[in-house]
Amino acid sequence: EWMDCGNKAVTVETNTRMLGFLQADGDEQMIASSVKLDNSKIIEPCYIGENVMINNSTIGPNVSIGSNCILSDVTVKNSLIQNHNTIKNANLDQAMIGNHVHYDGNFKTISIGDYSVLE
Repeated sequence: EWMDCGNKAVTVETNTRMLGFLQADGDEQMIASSVKLDNSKIIEPCYIGENVMINNSTIGPNVSIGSNCILSDVTVKNSLIQNHNTIKNANLDQAMIGNHVHYDGNFKTISIGDYSVLE
């Protein structure tokens, strides 16, 4: 089945479907062993990359987080977060966040690119 990634809504839906396939397959390690959780909850399916720190947060379902991210005081579901990001004080659903983003706020549906700062 072809899954287009032509816009945010379709990309988020494709991520949700792919996470479901990976979870059903059972061969992929979906959460890296280096992930550090403090007072946080993961609702599967989720993919969480290497060297991610998650504090006082709820992640999932249907979330992909790249490597080297820090998430604090957030709720994230149905979203993609790429690499090297710091996200705090956020309630995200249907969000796509690029690389090297510093995000502090409570916008609900966003699509921001690399090296962005929202305060």
